[in-house]
Amino acid sequence: MVFIRRMVRATCLLIHLLVGVVLALLLTGLARMTYHTPYFQRTKQWWLKRLATCVGADLVIKGEPLTHQVLWVANHISWLDIGVLGGVGVPRFLSKIEVKKWPIIGWLATQSGTLYIDRGQSGERAAEEVRQALRQGDRIALFPEGTTTDGTTVKRFFARIFAPALDTETPVQPVVLQYKTMNGERLDRVAYVGEQTLLDNIWAMMALPRFTAEIHFLPPITTQGIERKAVALQCEELIRAEVLKADKVLSTITK
Repeated sequence: MVFIRRMVRATCLLIHLLVGVVLALLLTGLARMTYHTPYFQRTKQWWLKRLATCVGADLVIKGEPLTHQVLWVANHISWLDIGVLGGVGVPRFLSKIEVKKWPIIGWLATQSGTLYIDRGQSGERAAEEVRQALRQGDRIALFPEGTTTDGTTVKRFFARIFAPALDTETPVQPVVLQYKTMNGERLDRVAYVGEQTLLDNIWAMMALPRFTAEIHFLPPITTQGIERKAVALQCEELIRAEVLKADKVLSTITK
């Protein structure tokens, strides 16, 4: 059964990647569409949502996401976080520069409006691009931990990446991501951590029974008159509290 599930999902994923390449070539090449073209945005949202479905995830949305000029900040568990958040809205992601060099995925990410940050440099260029995007009314999604966790904890948020939101007086909305079984138990094997390669993680995920990806949008935080360290700490504590709350509920259920 596991072998069949893996083969079906692997086939679905490969076909979906091919569809993404063809769509990107048609929309950005022949049709000359950009990230801000409404049809392009709808297509991108459909493709990312379908990406999550291909590997067995059903999206569950809690709270109310802001839909115009907002900085979404979320805890980071897996590469799948991109498909999950992108399947809810059409944010532009801020990603590490290495992603740009990934075969197929990097090209698709660039075509879909992804912004990149080079950790070996000051980050001012990326910050300016984020500021410009926010001034245009874009939604930007990023992961302030700068790395992934197993989903049971939240690491320290880097405050400097909040600066563009403060500079443009853009609200910041904390987002809690969690992966669970259909029975509501936390699913550890989705996490992309440690020495695991991307292919190893995808292969392990494809063996799982169908699961849920919860996206919990917390109330937005106003950025006027507040320092970036204070905003970063507030978001970090709010997201951590929700993650720990879920663990307490899980402990109660499994006793």
